[in-house]
This record gives sequence, structure tokens and C-alpha cells, in this order.
Amino acid sequence: MSFAVLHYFISYSDADGKEFARKLHDALEPQFAAWLDKDELKPGRDWSAQFRDAISACQAFLFVMTPDSVDDTCTCKQEYTDALRFKKPIIPLKAHKDAQPPFLLNTRQYVDFTTNYDAALAKLREHLEWLPSPDGVLQSLKDRLADANRDLRRADDTNRARIEDDIAQLKKQIAEQARVVADPAAAARRTAQSIERAIEREREPAKPISGATRTKFINPPPGIAPNYFQDRFEENKIIAKFLRDESCRMLTVVGRAGIGKTAMVCRILKALETGRLPDDPSTSSGQALGEMRVDGIVYLSAVGTRVVNAPNLFADLCQLLPAEKSRELDTLYKNPGRFPNL
Repeated sequence: MSFAVLHYFISYSDADGKEFARKLHDALEPQFAAWLDKDELKPGRDWSAQFRDAISACQAFLFVMTPDSVDDTCTCKQEYTDALRFKKPIIPLKAHKDAQPPFLLNTRQYVDFTTNYDAALAKLREHLEWLPSPDGVLQSLKDRLADANRDLRRADDTNRARIEDDIAQLKKQIAEQARVVADPAAAARRTAQSIERAIEREREPAKPISGATRTKFINPPPGIAPNYFQDRFEENKIIAKFLRDESCRMLTVVGRAGIGKTAMVCRILKALETGRLPDDPSTSSGQALGEMRVDGIVYLSAVGTRVVNAPNLFADLCQLLPAEKSRELDTLYKNPGRFPNL
């Protein structure tokens, strides 16, 4: 999955909104990158996962309201429900005079395209330009706070604590963003100072690690190496060398199907539970690959229960962090105006 440019997701009903959605897409491009399923869906991949990924990565969610799209039985309901869950700005677009906002969106002001299309398009363009501005970000945070307060009134005991934590974080962000709006120059100075302090911390030597470490493992591995799996010592050495090189960030293991790629990698990761890379007893040299300690391992698999996508990767990596830092990053990730530096 790759979204190089923040895009605007167009949600519509194929039954009665297809022509409007295409016209809107062409009118917004190229100034605003618009995501339209007819152009963006990749063959052979699960279409619902592609929709979910596109919504989670969008800058704003454009909901085309037609009689079918606002009906509870339409698949659009799942799309705008996902947009609410991902804390995205939602902009309803009234494309038919008989279409009224659904219950979950009935407090949001829509852009009316039913009387003057060109004027409505100009208004939408102006709004999309305003959204990433300091004032726009502040309003998006306030909208999210209103949604959270609404959810809190209906929350059960299981979700109440999480929503209350979201509300507390949002109030902090709103206060911070209000200071940015009130004095942009001072906010820019604070940001520059924060960057300078971070650079200084990176220059400091790392503190020595003392005591035992405990590796965290997130999700089950995609496979288990059988006991008889041997004779991969040279390949293991290459992987071990790669893992020890802090300048390397991605390793790809390729080869024909069925030759043991997954088993080899899972065997190495399983050995890391003990803080050591695996030995190969079948070699006459008796060489050992040595110690290696890792803080955590996240398992994702294209065919497993936890598929490879950006939301899953981010959520699972957060599980490796202390709870407070994880909540902070999760809040930043859901904020359409800011992104955590990972």
C-alpha cells in the first residue's frame, strides 16, 4: 500500500451517484488528489481492505449524498462509519434534492450541489484549501471532540475509558492548536526549539543496557520451522549480518515457492526469544551466530489473520511501546493535521 500524496476519498453509491462522482473527481484533479474506486482499486486484492486503507490514509472524506447512498442498506454506511472511526474530516455533498444526511452525519453542514454546481464546487475547493490551515486543523479537532463527546454519552463500560482518554488528549491538542492560531510566530519558534532538542538527544551516546531484557512478540508467526529444518547456515549468517547493521532498514527474502523461506525466517525469529541467533548443528564447523537481543517482533502476513497494511503495522508497533507513549502516538496518527515522526 502506498499513498505518496494525501488524497480525498470520494464515497458514493454506484446505483445513482456514479456520474456525479466521476465529474467531481475530474473537477478536483490535479490540484486535489481525489481517490475514486473505479481508478484506484487494484486487481486481485481484497476490495474491502483497499477501501479501508484508502479511508484511513485520506486527508478528508467526501460523501456524495444521493437517495441510495444515504440509505442504511448502502455500503456507503460502512465507508462513512470507517471515516468516523479513523477520525477523518467528513464533508457531505448534496448531489440530489431528495437526499438528506444520515443520522451519524446529520449535524454536519453539507455543500449543496443541487442548485448551482459551479458555485458549490468553488465552495468545496475553498474549504479543501482551508482544511490544512491552522484554523482548519483547529476546527477539525473541535469536530472530533464533539464526536467523542457524543460517543461518550452512548458508551458502555468497555469503551468509556478509551473515549475519555481520547477526549483528554483532544482537549490538550485543541489548547495547543489554539496557541498556534493566536500566535503563529511563537508556535514556529517552539517547533524549531523542539527539533533542535531532538537533534541534540540523537547526538548523545546511547545509554548502556543493563540487566535482562524481555522481548515482546505481537501476533502469532506465519509459520513454525520443523525440527528437521537445517542446512541454511550461510543464509542465516547473511541475515544475522543484516540485522546487526543499524543502517539497514528492510530485508526481503525471495525464492521459489516451497524452498523454506518462511521456515528459515521463523526459525531465526524463534531463536531470538532467547536472545541468540540460531546455530546449525548439522555443520562440521560448529559455528554459532552469537547473541542478539531485540526489544520486540511484530508478525504480519499477507495470508494470516493480521494482514500487512499501514494501520495494522502502526497499531502493532505501538504495542511495543509504553502505554502512555502508545496512546500519544495513536492520537497523533488519528489527527488528520499532524503525523507522528516514526
